[in-house]
Amino acid sequence: MGGVPESRASRLTASAVRLLLAALVAALSAHIVRALYLQKTNTLENNGRWVSLKPGLARPVVGALAYTRNRNSLYRNRLQLGVWHGFQQVMAREPMALTRAEFTFGLGASEYLTFLFQDSAVGFAGVLVSAREGIGSKFVLGRPDGEFEQRVPLPLRAGTIAPGRHEIVVRSDGSRAEVVLDGTSLGGFEVALPRAGRVGFRGSGGSEVWVDDVVLHRADSASPIRDDFRNRKGGWLVFFCVLSTVLLVLFVLERVAARRRWEQPGFHVVGVGALIVVLCAMTFSVDYFYWARLFPAIDFADYLAADNPFESRDDVVRRLERIHPVEKPPGVRRVLFLGSSQTWGAGARSLDDVFVTRLERMLNESAPKVRYEFINLSISGAAGPALVRIYLKRFLERKPDVVVANLGHNGKDYAKLRRSLNRLAVTNRRRGIHTVFVLEAASLEVNERDGEHHLRRLDRNHRIMKKVAARYGIPTIDMHAHLAANADAGFLWWDRVHPTSFGHRLIAQKLFDERDTLLPSD
Repeated sequence: MGGVPESRASRLTASAVRLLLAALVAALSAHIVRALYLQKTNTLENNGRWVSLKPGLARPVVGALAYTRNRNSLYRNRLQLGVWHGFQQVMAREPMALTRAEFTFGLGASEYLTFLFQDSAVGFAGVLVSAREGIGSKFVLGRPDGEFEQRVPLPLRAGTIAPGRHEIVVRSDGSRAEVVLDGTSLGGFEVALPRAGRVGFRGSGGSEVWVDDVVLHRADSASPIRDDFRNRKGGWLVFFCVLSTVLLVLFVLERVAARRRWEQPGFHVVGVGALIVVLCAMTFSVDYFYWARLFPAIDFADYLAADNPFESRDDVVRRLERIHPVEKPPGVRRVLFLGSSQTWGAGARSLDDVFVTRLERMLNESAPKVRYEFINLSISGAAGPALVRIYLKRFLERKPDVVVANLGHNGKDYAKLRRSLNRLAVTNRRRGIHTVFVLEAASLEVNERDGEHHLRRLDRNHRIMKKVAARYGIPTIDMHAHLAANADAGFLWWDRVHPTSFGHRLIAQKLFDERDTLLPSD
C-alpha cells in the first residue's frame, strides 16, 4: 500500500524539478537575449540625450548619419568618439548653465579628448586632455568655427596621461572654471563667455577615445543629468517574449515526451534547455567581443537620407554648366578649381565657409577693380584623371584664366595620374591658362579603420604632382604642410580628409596669401 503514494510522490518531485529547471532555463535565455537586444539597439539616435554635430554640416562628411544610427557609437555602453573616422563631436541636446560636470574617460596611446562647455554662438570653453605627443593638455577658449583664441597649458606634460580609465571634474560659476583630474586639481581659468551654452565632448582622430558615467549639474535644476550610455528601452518586453517562447517550447517537448513514453523525459527537456542557453550565450559573446566592433563595409545612411545634400558627378556638372555660361563676361577673371570632396566643401558648417567660396569673396573684396568668378569643379570621390577628363571635355571651352588642382587623396593608379597631369599641363600651356598645383591637406592622426595607407598614398600622389610641376614650371602650394604646422591651433578636421570650417578658413587664407602665385598679373 505504501509503494503507490511513494511512486506518485517521486513523479511529482520529478515534475517539479523539471518545471523549475524549465523556468530557470527560460529566464536565463530571456536574460541573455534581452542583453543582446539592448546591446544591438544601443545607438546614439536611440539614446536621445545627445546630438552629433557632423550630420548638421552644410557640406556633410561620410559616416555622419551612420555614426548616430549604428551601435558603434555606444559600443560597450560607452560614448565612443573615435569610431566612424574619428573626430566625433557630441553635445547634450539641450543647452544648460553648467555648474559641475563629472565623467570618466579613456584614451589610447596617441589620443586626446576635449570637454566643451559654455559653447554658444560667440565661442566655447574647453578642457583638452591629451596622451598624444605634440598635443599638450590645455584649457582653451575658442571661436565658433573651432579656432583656439586662448590656450592655457595644464600642468601635465604631453603624453603623460596613461591609457586606461580616468576621472575628471569640471566646476564652473560662469566666469571661472576649475579642473580636477583623478583627484588632483589642475587649476582654475577665466571664462569670459555667456553662462548658458551647449555641453559635450570632442574626440581626436584615433580609435580609442571614450567617455562614460557622465553627470551634469545645472544652475537651474537640483536634479543632475546622468548618463551611463546603457540602453534600457524595450528590454523587458523582449525578456517576457523570449521567456514565454522558451517555456512554450519546453512544455511542448514535455508533452511529446510523455505521449511517446520516452525514457527519462526530463533528460531531453533539460538537454534542449541547456542547448538553448548555450546558443544564446555564444551569440551574445560573439556579438559583444567581435560583431559589435565591426563597421558595415558600406553604409548608405548618409546617401539615402531624405535631405541628402551629396552631389553626384552629373549633379555637379549640370549645376556648373547652368550657372557659368560658355562665354565669359567682360572684365571677369575665371578661376577653375579641380578637386574632390575636400574642395567641394565637405566639413564646412555653412556654404559660405567652403574655402573656394571664401577665397573668391576675399579676392573680390581686396581687388574691387577686378571681378573674379570661381568655377568649383569638385566631385566627391573623384580622382585626378577623371577630373582632368571632365575639365578638358566640358569646361575647357569656358576659357578659365587659372586652373587650380587640389589633389592627392583619391586614386591608386599612379601612372594614370601622371599622364593626366601631363596632359593638363600641356593643354593649359598651349591655351595660355595659368596652372597651379595644391598638395591636398590631410590629418596626420591615424585611426584603426583608416590605418596609415592613406598617408602613404597621399605622399606618393604628391610626389607625382611635384615631378610634373617641376617639368612644366607649374607653381606648387603645399597645403598639407601648412595645415600640419597648425595642428594645435584649433579643431581642424572632421576626419582624415575633410576640414572643419576653421580648416577651410586656414586653406582659404593660405591661398589668399599666395595670390601672387595663384593669380599672376597679366
